[in-house]
Amino acid sequence: MSEEYLSRFVKIAEDQGLKARSHVVIGPPAIRIIEESQDLEGALVVMSSHGQSGLERWIVGSVADKVIRSSRRPVLVIPPADH
Repeated sequence: MSEEYLSRFVKIAEDQGLKARSHVVIGPPAIRIIEESQDLEGALVVMSSHGQSGLERWIVGSVADKVIRSSRRPVLVIPPADH
């Protein structure tokens, strides 16, 4: 299911002339995103954020924040699409 969902975004990127791929792994999200991106020279991490703030963010934590602070790759955070 995840692979199918992500394949739509890969196709959109490729249609725009970009080299893109998706890869689904299991584990703590921030750690796995950082680990996977370290092995890709020239990688750009693109992720969406729920935009949580205040107490909710402090309790739950922020994957995007952890990736931004710990990754050695550039990180682009976009707001979630309105459905």
